[in-house]
Amino acid sequence: MDLTGTDYKNLKGVAQWELGLCQLTLCDYAGALPYWKAQAEEANWSKAVYRYGLAVTLYDLAKTEKDQNEAKKRMKEAAKWFEQVPGSMKKIAGKHIPLEKFVSRKSKKFQSQGNRLLHPSLELCYMLGAISHTPRSVFLSTIIPSLVKSLGTLASHSSKPASYGNGTGYWDDYALAQVLYGASLRYVAYPNLESVESEEEKKHVEAKMSKEEASKKAEESFKWVVENGTKIELDHQLVYAAHLELGRLYSCLGDLEGAKRELELVNSGKPLEVNAAGRKGKYSMQNAIQVKVHAALQALDEGRRL
Repeated sequence: MDLTGTDYKNLKGVAQWELGLCQLTLCDYAGALPYWKAQAEEANWSKAVYRYGLAVTLYDLAKTEKDQNEAKKRMKEAAKWFEQVPGSMKKIAGKHIPLEKFVSRKSKKFQSQGNRLLHPSLELCYMLGAISHTPRSVFLSTIIPSLVKSLGTLASHSSKPASYGNGTGYWDDYALAQVLYGASLRYVAYPNLESVESEEEKKHVEAKMSKEEASKKAEESFKWVVENGTKIELDHQLVYAAHLELGRLYSCLGDLEGAKRELELVNSGKPLEVNAAGRKGKYSMQNAIQVKVHAALQALDEGRRL
């Protein structure tokens, strides 16, 4: 391998991608920043995705910054990168990369909602599957409390959704928060099979939240999304993600029939929103969700836990 040429540059890009995602899964936005910045400025696979990764890192860094002047500076820089995302898309064999379409829509949503998104770094980690590597201690100490706070804010506007934010995106944000909350709880109850924890860490987690409590709350969150799917304006993929997550949860609980039922619903290709009239064509990230469903069904057939 030529460590001074293209091979090394590509390998470096892969490492920066992985390190950037790893830091985001830990909610270490300052730690993730240099990796996403390097990719946005140097890497070529997808300028749109890299710039979006940098934008959401800056956004969440601004949201957690205590110094107001520094927060404003970070948010202004994030807005600059969000603005560049749609124009950075490219076509391969005449088609846009699905992930680029997703980040472009999110970037436009950031602008239309008055420079606001809900937990964009966590959502990106979820869509890319990186969230499965988040330590349970981080879910309990940082992610879940943050989502509970967001859900509380959303619930306070339930009687008048138009009073939320700039008057748009209420139900989409509510559904997103529920999917992320449910997924986080599922990983608390049933961590990634590859995760490594000491006995002390396991006892600490179980003392904070039991497997039964986490599972019950996760199921309630996913069912909320399914039941309120008709109210979603743009992010229709959340309904399909909720069915996928219910399938995964039921598999962990030993309800294989229920798991297969939920997964087959997504696999059927039928509109699962109560009212699908608002969606035109495919929902966002449909192919990626279908791949996850096919893998899950295969795992069920082979007797493996999801």
